Amino acid sequence: MKPLLLACFALVTAAGGPALAQGFTPPRFEGLDQQKQTQEQTTLDAQQKRLQAERDKAVTPGPNGRPPGADAAASALRQSALEDQIHRTEVRQQQERLALARENAATDLALPNRRIAKASVLVVPDPVRYGLPSAPPGQYYARVDDRFVLVDAASELVVKILDPQPTDPSADLPSRPRPPAQPPIPIAPPGH
Repeated sequence: MKPLLLACFALVTAAGGPALAQGFTPPRFEGLDQQKQTQEQTTLDAQQKRLQAERDKAVTPGPNGRPPGADAAASALRQSALEDQIHRTEVRQQQERLALARENAATDLALPNRRIAKASVLVVPDPVRYGLPSAPPGQYYARVDDRFVLVDAASELVVKILDPQPTDPSADLPSRPRPPAQPPIPIAPPGH
């Protein structure tokens, strides 16, 4: 029974291979991008606020009339740990942006080497609907990874990547790196 089941699975996989290999771009949710941006900014602001509170504690008199700076060494260590935490957060956020940029660059570089069959769901059947001129003889339009491309009918290879236009559909654009978080606004020291 198991060999028959495996053979059926292999047959279905082989038959659906080209259809499954056409690629899928998950929908992009701009609200989620904005939410992540806000969360990054909130995290940096909270860390900066904790650092400022620690700095304020170092210059204000302690309990029982202890002079400011009595625990200067411990405060300096806590401030250094908070500064390291802020730096690690900024580096992690930058690394995420760079990784996404590298992934997008690799996708863009692989685009000219793609084969798109005339029967593919990626082919644009009505170019006028998207504001595209009619395709040259022996070529047709396709939409791959958010980009309109011209495909040679004989070889089925991408021959030209069209520049994005403001009228292009954007519901399925891949994520692009978010802008970096703004530097936190420092809180004024006490008494100012």
